[in-house]
Amino acid sequence: MQALNFDGKSFEYFRIWIVNILLTIITFGLYFPWAKVRTNRYFYANTKLDGRNFEYHATGKQLFIGYLIAMGLFILYTILQQVSPILGLILFGAFLLALPWIVWRSMIFGLRMTSFSNVRFGFVGKLGPAYLNYLVFPVGLYLAFFALIGLAYLAVKSINSTGDNIGPAIIVGVIMGIVVLVYSIWAIAYLKKRNTTYQLNGTRFGQGIFQTDIRVGPLVKYALLGLLFGIIGLILYSAVAGVALSFFVDFEAISSMGEAATKNPELIPMILPVLMPIILALYLGLIFIFVLAGSYVISRQRKYIYDNTQLDGKISFASTLKARSLAWVSLTNLIAIIIPLIAAATLFGVIQAIYGPGNFTGLLISAGVGLVTVFVAGLVFCWAKVRMARLMLTGTHVDTQIGFDEYVTEKQSQESSLGDQIGDAFNVDIGIGV
Repeated sequence: MQALNFDGKSFEYFRIWIVNILLTIITFGLYFPWAKVRTNRYFYANTKLDGRNFEYHATGKQLFIGYLIAMGLFILYTILQQVSPILGLILFGAFLLALPWIVWRSMIFGLRMTSFSNVRFGFVGKLGPAYLNYLVFPVGLYLAFFALIGLAYLAVKSINSTGDNIGPAIIVGVIMGIVVLVYSIWAIAYLKKRNTTYQLNGTRFGQGIFQTDIRVGPLVKYALLGLLFGIIGLILYSAVAGVALSFFVDFEAISSMGEAATKNPELIPMILPVLMPIILALYLGLIFIFVLAGSYVISRQRKYIYDNTQLDGKISFASTLKARSLAWVSLTNLIAIIIPLIAAATLFGVIQAIYGPGNFTGLLISAGVGLVTVFVAGLVFCWAKVRMARLMLTGTHVDTQIGFDEYVTEKQSQESSLGDQIGDAFNVDIGIGV
């Protein structure tokens, strides 16, 4: 087994990112397709396996028409919402009906524009299963979810119709709540199983066939374990936070300030600086627990899918991504991105307090702070994206021991032959795109 590696650098990507942002703003969004191509090409070219790299072959010109259509439809939907909500709703319904086709075409195009060691990927999945996976089953499971909630409500209401059976009604409500929760986890896992199987089994590497055989059960198991870890973490955090706050926070004083603020709303700005650190600490704790539990689910489900996926029955895959590594990178990335934004918001408040609203000097300084914030936040964002890409790729292993070079060489020859046949049959002349 050999891991993929990513050779990209944060500042290299930042130079691409900042140019993309500036050109997209200057052209009022029209440059976005070319920006997407430049970004994809950078990340693909720096993703390597056994000394060979991936490539992205799409051009901005190819993406531009679809982008214009999407923007035109969005503008039309916005206008129709203001003129006639019914027409807006009809257009939105038409978009939902077209969504599986859009996803299907996107997968075909995206994979066809991707190559590894000069061998193109492809997608041969049919449109019918796309409609089942991205419309029929999601809508059906969504409706079943609300049917369960309605059933739970009716059950609780019928038991406590007279108001004298609160205890049994609570028990039934809790049981039905657990049923709804478990159903939700199962439904999400079921959709993930169907979509993953559809996408992987329809993917081709040259003439090579990807094959995966996964079941819903393990996906549900890891999701339930993640939920259990999250609940345990929430209980522990609540206990620790409660004890810590009891030592450092005077709840009686805060309660008194709250009562005073309800009588005199002008006191609210004075109370917020006292409450904000407490609220921020609670939110950060919840985010920490959510990221930990989510990282466990993602890493375990990913490992299960990779372990059950092969290419032509010869090349196998494995995921070594650890939950703690994913959680650490996710949390530190989030904190790193938030810090310059919080610092900028604080500076804006200080500048306004010193110079007052509308002051030219204050506006000039604020503009400078804004530019510095965009630069720093952009650099941190690029650093975070490169860091996450490196983590995910180094956690992806491919079996390169059993004739990997011979296998790729064979696919290269098949790809060349297939391309010639298609070109001759349809007399296609594809020029170099922009």
